Amino acid sequence: MTAAAAPIADYAPSTGVAKRAWRELRELVTFRHLVRHLVSTSLRTELASTRLGVIWWILDPLALTAVYYVLVSVILQVRTPHYPLYVLTAIISWEFFARSIMMSMTMTLAKEGSMRQVAYPRSAVPLAATLTQAVHFAFGLGVVLVLLPVFGLSPGKMVLLVLPLALLELVLTLGVAYLLAATNVFFRDVKHLTDHVLWLLFHLAPALYLASLIPARWRGTYELNPFATLFDGFRSVVMYNRLPGTTLLHFGLLAGASLAVLAVGFICFVRASRSFAKVA
Repeated sequence: MTAAAAPIADYAPSTGVAKRAWRELRELVTFRHLVRHLVSTSLRTELASTRLGVIWWILDPLALTAVYYVLVSVILQVRTPHYPLYVLTAIISWEFFARSIMMSMTMTLAKEGSMRQVAYPRSAVPLAATLTQAVHFAFGLGVVLVLLPVFGLSPGKMVLLVLPLALLELVLTLGVAYLLAATNVFFRDVKHLTDHVLWLLFHLAPALYLASLIPARWRGTYELNPFATLFDGFRSVVMYNRLPGTTLLHFGLLAGASLAVLAVGFICFVRASRSFAKVA
């Protein structure tokens, strides 16, 4: 099978969804060069179309951080230690999640034509979109590390725990991206609805305020938000060189849930992709 000119080989209707998903996964490994190409092309296009280049990757999070700092610390007079870094770390983590989802939906629609004409695993598209945003995420975390001394902080050995935390967020993000990218092909309003829902979820997560401000009666519901765990984790290991306050059991549950979301999202995408070519 090559990506040159072969028509897309659809799965037989009798083939089980598990077998189709397994075959798609194997083809994804075979076409890993395609994923690298899509990622590098997206990044080169971004950099070639602007004069400031990678500065734009961090300019938006920095601008949002400045706005929230003025609103919360200056106008509302709410004091939080190292507040600009506190907010910036959360924004960088959140934008990885949100932009991966939105880019996955956009790219899946944009590649509809090639999906009908060229043989390649369609699941490569959301994967490439998510990995593209992962590069932005890594760059943003690097900027946070550079800014630590400005606030009297310094990175320590705990910063290495960023890797498993980032992997955990990647798994969760990719699962949601697969699910929504497939849904958006059939219902185009999903992208617009998702944009509003993501905005709401960001403000419900502890991005702008301390978790200690959450009333005790709502604490259990609040902790169901995976970003309550992820934000605390990134802040703890990057800013304060300490273990996250969340228990290992909580992280284990989040990891299990993220893997389940990825499995469900991938299977739903593979199943739905059989009908992508039929959608006008």
